[in-house]
Amino acid sequence: MKNIDKLQIRDAFIHGVLERAEADRDVILISNDFGAPALDSFRENFPKQFINSGISEQNIITVAAAMANEGKKVFVYSIASFITLRCLEQIKLDICVHNAPVTIMAGGTGLSYAEDGPTHHALEDISLMQALSGMEIYSPSDALAAYDTARFCCDNPAPAYIRLDKGKMPVLEELLPHNHTDFRTSNTSTDLLLLSTGFMTHRALEVAAELKTADISCNVIDLNKIHPLPDALKTLLKTAAKIVSIEEHCSRGGIGTLLGEVLLDSGTHPGLKRIAIEPDKLYCYGSRDKLHRDFGLDTAAIVSLLKEW
Repeated sequence: MKNIDKLQIRDAFIHGVLERAEADRDVILISNDFGAPALDSFRENFPKQFINSGISEQNIITVAAAMANEGKKVFVYSIASFITLRCLEQIKLDICVHNAPVTIMAGGTGLSYAEDGPTHHALEDISLMQALSGMEIYSPSDALAAYDTARFCCDNPAPAYIRLDKGKMPVLEELLPHNHTDFRTSNTSTDLLLLSTGFMTHRALEVAAELKTADISCNVIDLNKIHPLPDALKTLLKTAAKIVSIEEHCSRGGIGTLLGEVLLDSGTHPGLKRIAIEPDKLYCYGSRDKLHRDFGLDTAAIVSLLKEW
């Protein structure tokens, strides 16, 4: 399909699955949500490979795992906050214990559904999923990365959790063309690394541009693969002078925590600044922009913090 870069991140990922489904009848998509153009297209073109499960997240996971254990390559689509918290035990026991090749497509991660409140906020999902043995976590930051990640997941034998933001985002042409399924960088500097993912990679690039005017050079690292962190990234971290993680996620168990563990285990101790949402601020209402200002995740607040640091 042409113009993948014009699609929403979610639709770009689903389209990558759709292309494989056309050639492989064992590719199955299970959804409990409608309204996505790519989901409608999948259902219309491959009705025997599409299952509308209704609002039954726990059952979705069990069905997906059973089908995967019978040789199917199963993709599950649901809202991030529901498909993680409502059925964590099923993901652990039915998917991870059996190492079933199920890919969970989690829509509306972070504060994508900001004004819907805490029921729809997905600010703990990285913490939950990275604790499960065998589960891989990916978080594409634009449509092209989402499409490439989908094609990768079609052949990936491991369980995977995919964080998909809501809406369209600009293609990150300023990032070097590394493998989309691992990570991308904005340059080769190792003085100050800004690590982020998904929606917040766009914010990190804004921060880097502002810091450049103050003669502070940054290398923005776009993490498409969050867990386990790529070996090439671990090598890069060892050479860094200072590292900053910027994430729309709880400060406990997110990217900053994963980076801290890697650095501690490797015996490498550069300065590490973690910018995230503190646990006592998780249950809030408002627009995404307002909540970012409240949490100190807006560009101005991050720039001011890093200049002082």
